[in-house]
Parts: sequence; C-alpha cells; structure tokens
Amino acid sequence: LGLEFVYGAAVKLRALAWHFEKLLKSRKIDSFKDIPVICVGNATWGGTGKTPCVQALIQMYAETHSSKNESRLSKRPLIVASRGAAEDELSQIAAFAAKLDVRILFAVGQQRHREIDKVCAQLLRREGTRPAFIILDDGLQHMRIRIDRAVLMIDSTKPLGT
Repeated sequence: LGLEFVYGAAVKLRALAWHFEKLLKSRKIDSFKDIPVICVGNATWGGTGKTPCVQALIQMYAETHSSKNESRLSKRPLIVASRGAAEDELSQIAAFAAKLDVRILFAVGQQRHREIDKVCAQLLRREGTRPAFIILDDGLQHMRIRIDRAVLMIDSTKPLGT
C-alpha cells in the first residue's frame, strides 16, 4: 500500500474517533460556522512556504475587494496561529497586508477554537461585523475547528522530510 493510503486512513480514523467522542460529550464547538476557514499546513518541518501562501490568500482577498463600491474595512481576514508561532512570520504577514491596505486580525493561542470565538465575539461587539474568512496557520491537526479548505505545503526537494 502507498504512503498516501496509510496516511489518509490514519487521518480518517482519528477524525472518526474525535467525532464519536464529540457526540458522546455533545459539546458546542463551531460558533463561527458561517465563516469560511482555510487551513495552511505543512507535511514537513519548516521552509515549505506557508507564509508566502498566507500572503497570496491575503492578496487574492485584496484584489477581489478592491472596487470603490465595497469597503475593505467592513470585513477582514482573521489569521489564527499557535502561541509558539514565530513573531517574524506574523510581522511579515501584517506588513504585507498593510502594503495592500488590508486590515487583518490575529488570534494567537494554544486553544485556537477558543481564540477564534473570542476574536469573533469582540469584533461583533465593537464593529457589528465578523471576519471575512479565517486562515488557520499550521492547524491541520486541530479537530475542534471545521476546515473548509486545506492547503498542504511540502518541500518538493524533500517531500518526505529531512
């Protein structure tokens, strides 16, 4: 059997076990279910281009919301990262977005689903709006967060890692 099949089966078994546990505990998890979630992850350690990928998503957002009739300030992307995320990567993303005149939000923490809930609630209270979409940085392993689209980055020179 190929590595793809084994990996896919393991991921599906883990997801099935998690959903079964969720049904037993009947927890409310997804309070941001109407907001698209894009997850950018990597299969190998570092250097796969996640930050440029996130920047490309922000650029696509800027290009599709650049008409004079649509205010970029009404809805904006939410970038979610772990507490251990490199500050220079987050700074690069913020600087890139600023050049495009796109205001972005950040939610950083170990319990990412709670951070998303917190930021969404604060934004709704303060500005009466919600994020345009959520970019989950390196979150393919987070089962509590519904992922609508996943982007898996690999190093093409070392597809199986170092």
